[in-house]
Amino acid sequence: APRMGAAEWLASGSPLELGFLPFPLDQALLPGETRQVHLYEARFITLFSEAASKHHDCLGAVLFTPQGNVASVTSLLEIEEFRTGAEEIGVWANLKCVGRVKL
Repeated sequence: APRMGAAEWLASGSPLELGFLPFPLDQALLPGETRQVHLYEARFITLFSEAASKHHDCLGAVLFTPQGNVASVTSLLEIEEFRTGAEEIGVWANLKCVGRVKL
């Protein structure tokens, strides 16, 4: 299947399943903002790989409060670029907020 960006994926009517990375509420991204992340835990690298291969380079951000509560609306993130390699430990990725999703 051809690669789709987040907008095409949302408009396609395809099932909307996402993997989610955890972020504190004060690190929420607004549409258009970007963040570089370094993923080195196996579970996050697996989630990232699945986002790239199965979810059209999209994933969500689970936003949690200091009390442990989770926001019901969160950021839809699109993988802009990433790198891995022999010299790298884990994955470095640039994520861009392209919208909001309701959990």
